[in-house]
Amino acid sequence: MYDQPLEDRGLSWQDLVTWWVRQHPEHSGDPTRARISLRERLRRSLGNNGAELLVFDTYLKLGFDLPALIPQVYLNYDPYTLSELGGASRLARQRMDFLLLMNHRAHAVIKVDGIQHYARPAGRTVGQEPGVGWLPDPAQYGLVGGGGPRAHASGL
Repeated sequence: MYDQPLEDRGLSWQDLVTWWVRQHPEHSGDPTRARISLRERLRRSLGNNGAELLVFDTYLKLGFDLPALIPQVYLNYDPYTLSELGGASRLARQRMDFLLLMNHRAHAVIKVDGIQHYARPAGRTVGQEPGVGWLPDPAQYGLVGGGGPRAHASGL
């Protein structure tokens, strides 16, 4: 977990790599190895999500002076297990795809959504193949992908 105070300029890739080296001194003599190690660690958090991996890899090619694109960020964290919740539902949308912490304390949450997040099946079952008979549905996005009232209330 990143534990350094944020500068007014935000959090750059270089800041993140510097922090990573402090956490992993074995990379202190080789900045390229440190960047690769951090990149691979962050890529693993994306699993096999091809669209998110493409966004992440493409952004990294832009350089290390940009704000760090931090994947799989918890905006809402529910520390309770399902049994501890006693039948209550878990917090929805705990995690977002990417976060940028930019200058002057500005931030951006980036979502990479599949069709199931912004469309509904057109006269078919919900489990149908994406791209076959789907209709745009803004209400569906508000329910599934929009981040919920807490995200909007906090300016995300």
